[in-house]
Amino acid sequence: MTIYDIPGIVAIPLSLSATPNNISGGFRVSGISPFNGDIFTESEFIALYVTDRPDPITNKSGNIDIDAKKLKPLPKTSPRNTNTNNRRKRRSAILTDTPVKGELERQKHPKKSKRRKQMLLRKMFLMKKMRMLLNKVSRKKEE
Repeated sequence: MTIYDIPGIVAIPLSLSATPNNISGGFRVSGISPFNGDIFTESEFIALYVTDRPDPITNKSGNIDIDAKKLKPLPKTSPRNTNTNNRRKRRSAILTDTPVKGELERQKHPKKSKRRKQMLLRKMFLMKKMRMLLNKVSRKKEE
């Protein structure tokens, strides 16, 4: 049974019991409307008289006031290390903005950019070597 089953279970009994006659009868029996102060007898209120008794008086001369701190002092702790915050401080920015997003991606993946840089350097080096070889070959042909 779930909470969604409750309306189906309660709908029919509620509509049969919540009639104007039953509602006004409930107020009449309890003495609310029309008002009837004598509807309940004194014997029905006997249970309330138990709580009307005064609290028992305790002997205060036997109590000794001892401070708990004198009895057992609080343990000392070492000072807190406040330099544990290793987070970078950032300014507020729109993170989906293109320059900011690009910078965040570069910071997140430094290895990729490093690899890309190394590959570009290799390509440049190989291109330079190829040019030098082509120059040598062309010079030999001219001779």
